[in-house]
Amino acid sequence: MRPRDNQTQAAKDVIASYDTLEKLLERIHFFLDRLNCYTRINIRLTTMMAELLGKIMAEVLIILALSTKAMKPKGLMSKWVYPIYFS
Repeated sequence: MRPRDNQTQAAKDVIASYDTLEKLLERIHFFLDRLNCYTRINIRLTTMMAELLGKIMAEVLIILALSTKAMKPKGLMSKWVYPIYFS
């Protein structure tokens, strides 16, 4: 396999990663929309439900932080795609 083919495959892999990330963020969006609906109708949360919701929201924040880091210029994009298309 030629070096250019390796770079092209790497770019395709990065694009696939971004597609996966987009789907994940979309799922988070749907979850938060449902959560918003539940909070508007004033459902009382048990202590256990409140703790679980806190843990879920902490994980959502971690996912958002990691995805933001991956999309910054020093993340995946610059490592693979920039050298191929912008060099």
